[in-house]
Amino acid sequence: MRLVGEYHTSSGAPDAEIPVTQFPPLELFSAADGRAGDVVMVAPVRTRARDWGMLAAVGRIQSTIPPGREMMNHSGSLLGKALDYQVTLAALREQEERLRNAALRDHLTGLPNRLLLEDRLTQAGLRATRDPEYRFAVLLLDLDGFKAVNDTLGHAAGDQLLIKVAKRLTKLLRRTDTVARLGGDEFVVLVGGVSAEDGHETVRKAIQTALSEPYLIDDKPVTVGVSIGVAVSGDTSADPDRLLREADAAMYREKTARR
Repeated sequence: MRLVGEYHTSSGAPDAEIPVTQFPPLELFSAADGRAGDVVMVAPVRTRARDWGMLAAVGRIQSTIPPGREMMNHSGSLLGKALDYQVTLAALREQEERLRNAALRDHLTGLPNRLLLEDRLTQAGLRATRDPEYRFAVLLLDLDGFKAVNDTLGHAAGDQLLIKVAKRLTKLLRRTDTVARLGGDEFVVLVGGVSAEDGHETVRKAIQTALSEPYLIDDKPVTVGVSIGVAVSGDTSADPDRLLREADAAMYREKTARR
């Protein structure tokens, strides 16, 4: 038996579990042992959706009308409906949150997807427009050697690698920064509050070092490289789309140079 709640008594505690042989506990017995003229009434709390248990109440015996049985049945019914409503409402909220996450998050890594990234970039661009001193950097990342991992170890291993890359990026950056996955092995990092034109360089080097460390996939060490293109907002432009294109072009220039 599980005691899920109590009202106007000091007996038990919510979610306390006791053996069936010890139910009801002595504390509940003493609570039910009221003054002369009191009666303990028990009614089922049950709806079509669920059997919630029993409702017990201690009250005065009513002499003018039947001793509270009809009122207790009504109370049990109302309590069951209220509990059903709470459960339904909580389920709807959870479903709404799941749908929202599915719309704004990458299903594999849990990172923001392109839609949420566009919103974050727009907000950064608006802030840079209002405050000329504010700068932000857009870093576009592409993993070097990812296709070889898929071809040799399989797509499941490739998915594990992407998840590990996402975790490393998340741990590396601040809460105020954004790490998003565009798809495949492409990631975007949005760094706000860049202090100078080359303020992003420290972040770029840290990402390069962190992602180049070996990964353990199915008990096998796997190493990949990363090409990073960077664009920083400034006097010439704070347009997020333009910066993203500039970062993309810079990334392909670096990848071509590597080849």
